[in-house]
Formats: sequence, structure tokens, C-alpha cells
Amino acid sequence: MGFLRVYLAISVVLSHMGYNLLLPADQAVELFFVISGFYMSFVLNERYNCTSQNVLFYKKRFLRLLPIYWICSLLGLLVAYKISLEGLSSELLFDFNLFKESNFSSYPYLIFSNLFALGEDLALFLHWNIEESQLEFTASTYSENYPMIRFFASPVAWSLGLEFLFYLIAPFFLRRNVKTVGLIFIVSLIIKLTIRYYFGLNDGNWTYRFFPSELCCFCLGYFCYRLYTIIEIRRYVIPEKVKYAILTVFVLLSLYHGSYIYMFLTFMLFFMLAVPVLFYVCKHDSFDRRIGDLSYVIYLVHPIVICLFISVDIEIKPILILVATVAVSCLLYQFVERPIEKFRSKIN
Repeated sequence: MGFLRVYLAISVVLSHMGYNLLLPADQAVELFFVISGFYMSFVLNERYNCTSQNVLFYKKRFLRLLPIYWICSLLGLLVAYKISLEGLSSELLFDFNLFKESNFSSYPYLIFSNLFALGEDLALFLHWNIEESQLEFTASTYSENYPMIRFFASPVAWSLGLEFLFYLIAPFFLRRNVKTVGLIFIVSLIIKLTIRYYFGLNDGNWTYRFFPSELCCFCLGYFCYRLYTIIEIRRYVIPEKVKYAILTVFVLLSLYHGSYIYMFLTFMLFFMLAVPVLFYVCKHDSFDRRIGDLSYVIYLVHPIVICLFISVDIEIKPILILVATVAVSCLLYQFVERPIEKFRSKIN
């Protein structure tokens, strides 16, 4: 599934450059959540399949994601500071100029969330009230003068905050039966549709960054895993060419940008059928797995690359930025991610 994950990451990169050529960023992120739900269901049922292994599961998941996040956050702060000296800023990085204006003082939360990404998703619903000198809830972050999300080293890591929340609760329900997860899925989906279509909150934060409504995407990954187990038990013979057909159909589907509900239902149904088959066909393909691992680095690195281009006043060209993003991601993967992964594999 490596190429599928990279395609999703590239879709996000292009969206942040203002080019919605492939899958919209919101759909791409939600499909990442489905894949995450699938992988976590797999490892919790086949590798860490008892309660006594929960700590080991947490340790390995956080070690898998945090080191590269720290490096990208540090690089992001350096680039953000550089462009702030030139009077520039970007929603993709920490806004030093806005931070200085805000007289911000709630440092414990800010430091903790920047270090561990936990709580960064909460920042999407908070703003700094400069008159009262305190953090306050807001239903519309984008209408506030000092939204908390502008004070993060890696604002795109809000999705990482959702991932970590999911990891924390995953061992307590992904090992359970289909009925239990199905109930959680239904409740989450109702919350999602109610927020969007009854309350009319469509600003992005409520539609695909609110954990209770995004839990349905993670749960869908669990159903993908259950379908995979059926394929695995029955030992179906699936030609390798099938994966190319699946990828081709997915690319063609992603080029059509319809209504949110149409795209959400279409891609969720497609993924539920495609992910088990792709994993079954590709699970022993080490090259595909490495390509997939690169997607996480691409996701965290691309804001830094985009802002670097802005800082040197180079016209933003999608192909050039994509090439630069992939090149930097490959370096970080080779010299940071892989050594850490070797260390992580020895932990027991």
C-alpha cells in the first residue's frame, strides 16, 4: 500500500500549494486515518494481542512517530524565524510575529503540545484572548485574531494529535468484536454528519479535524482488517496485477471532485474493499513498505519546503516543490528514520 499512501501525501502537498489537482486534502487525510485504523487493528490483533503488551505498543508507536516529528518541528521553527525576519509568515509554520503581538503566557500547554503533538488538535478550537490574557474556546478559529494553531512548530501535525489519541484508546476496542466497533463507528458517523449538515459547521476544523467525528474513519480501518483476515484464512490467490488496477481506479476516482458526502461515501467504500486486497498482495514487498514509510516524512516536511521557497522569493511551482520535498524526505528517511526503526525493532 506504499504507493497509495504516497499518493495521499502528494495530494495534501498540492492542496497546500493551492493546486487541488488530485484528491482534496480533507479526503486524503481521512483516508490516512482509515489506513492507520487498519494497521493498528492488524498489530493489536496479531502482534500485541493481549493487555500486558499495551505498554510495548505505546512505546513503539510513539518512537515510530515522534523523532522525525521533533526534527521537522525544529527545522520548521528555524525556517519560520527566518521568514519572520523578512516580515513574512505562513499558516503552515509557527507565526513568530503574531506570537509576539499576542502577549501569550499559557506556556505549559503550548510546550507540551509542541513536544508531543498531543493536544495540537485541541488548538484548532482555541484562541488567545489578548484582552483577558487567557485561552478561550472558539467555534470558528479562522475568525479569531490569535488562533492557537498559529503557535505550533508544525501546524499540520494536528493530524498526529488525532493519531495519538486513537493510539491511546485503540487497545481497548480494536481487539473486540465487530458489533462493538460497529457501534462506535455509527455513533461517530452520526456526530460527523450532524455537525456538518445539521449545525452547518463546514470550516474544516469541525468537518475533519474533530476527533469524535473522525473516529469513524479509524473504525473503518478495523473493518478493512476483518475483511483481510477472511482473505488470509481462505488463502485466495490474487494476481499482483490487481494492485495496479486498484491504484488506477483510485487515481481516476480522485480526479473527480464532487460533493463532500459523495466523495466521502465513495472513497470509504472503495477503501474498505481495496485496502485488504492491497495489503494481502503487498505485505511481503519491502520496497512498497519503504515507499509507504516515506509518506509520513513527506507530510511533515512539505510545509518547510514550501516556506523555504517563499523565503527566497522563488515562484511556487508544484513539480519543483514536490521534487524538493521528496528529496529532503528521502534524506531524512535514510539517515534518521531507518536507524531509529532498527533500534525500535529491538525493543521488547
